[in-house]
Amino acid sequence: MLIQNNSLKPGESLALVWVPLNNGTQRAETRYSRVRARLKQPCDAANVAATDASYLVDGSNLENGKIYFAVARKQANFDLRQGQVEGRLGSSAVAFSACASTEGVHLNVWMGKAHTGKKLWHRYYYLGYDVEPTCTEADFKE
Repeated sequence: MLIQNNSLKPGESLALVWVPLNNGTQRAETRYSRVRARLKQPCDAANVAATDASYLVDGSNLENGKIYFAVARKQANFDLRQGQVEGRLGSSAVAFSACASTEGVHLNVWMGKAHTGKKLWHRYYYLGYDVEPTCTEADFKE
């Protein structure tokens, strides 16, 4: 797992959020996992950022091919809806969204509602192959 947090400890809990790229035909999901160990080398050289740390996590309940948001907060409550996840991180209402561009996935976290609230976080994940774009203009704005 790549995450912008270099202080996670073995055994620490993580909430993992997955939202479908097409925002409608599949059901979003949350799963929970634990950190096993910090890795010395990046686990994904194509997508690592300078501020990332790499961790081995318990992946026994994760599905291959899905890109999850990792949330390392003890107070994270989520509401699953068709195609999206909204919830609270501490006292803040947030929404998660994901969309495809031509060769990768844009992952966004919004304050309030997806696409209309203030964007809190964005990450581009390079897939290395062509995909059908699903992003809107709001997904790219900073």
